[in-house]
Amino acid sequence: MKKYLLSLLLIFSLISCNEEDGFDPDSYPQKWQLLKMYYGMVNSESTEDELEWQEYYILYENQSFTKSRLQEDILYEATGTFKYVNSDGDEYLELTYPTDSGIISNCSEEPVERLLVKSDDYMVGNSWLACDGPGLEYKRVLAE
Repeated sequence: MKKYLLSLLLIFSLISCNEEDGFDPDSYPQKWQLLKMYYGMVNSESTEDELEWQEYYILYENQSFTKSRLQEDILYEATGTFKYVNSDGDEYLELTYPTDSGIISNCSEEPVERLLVKSDDYMVGNSWLACDGPGLEYKRVLAE
């Protein structure tokens, strides 16, 4: 009986810990807020109020997304579709825009971004570094 109760207690504690962070990896909408920006060539980084711009993605259950960037008091927005892809054992969030936009963070002319998924609440976009752009880190926050 003690083993049975101990097993139930363990299962309950695991479930409780999983709910504490407030995130279900399969729940939508998801909001991903820009947390940090860093530049490889000058070895500098900025966070929070020091960022050159504020930015976030909202991912929706129907596989669409909205990207919003606030820069110098101007709000820029772009929309598109997303999917998760695996490459070389890593999981990426691939964001595809229907047309080019000035807020797409990549080095190519394709209207596509790829963010490396590190955990249920942390992603990194570093493909822009290859062309002297910033590396970007995003944290999942509770959607409003």
